[in-house]
Amino acid sequence: MDANQDSPFDQVDAATSAAVYDCTGVSGMLESCLQAVPRGSEIVVAGISHGQEAITPSIAISKEVTIRFVSFYEQDEFATALQMLASGEIDWRSWISGQVSLENVAHAFESLNSNGQHVKMLVTPSLNNA
Repeated sequence: MDANQDSPFDQVDAATSAAVYDCTGVSGMLESCLQAVPRGSEIVVAGISHGQEAITPSIAISKEVTIRFVSFYEQDEFATALQMLASGEIDWRSWISGQVSLENVAHAFESLNSNGQHVKMLVTPSLNNA
């Protein structure tokens, strides 16, 4: 399936409820999910949308959709992750797709949002890439 052309909801039988996990943090995704899910579905929201999120409650009510908001990390997971990073068990270097100076942070965000080339960029204040 090509997510740019097809909807995963096209694969779901309208008579079958679905479990949907919205981990995107994209504004408007919750409303899109509400409109697309079949009756009796559950939407679990784990992505953080920065700003307000508008939904149409009557859609959720008429379809009897359950919406749950969850925290996606437990406190002990942070300690475990830090221990794994400190011990070298996890190589964090593979996560960094680029480095940027403080002066170019705005450009870095544009790059992260637009071209798909970067995943995580490390802000390095001592870097001079002006």
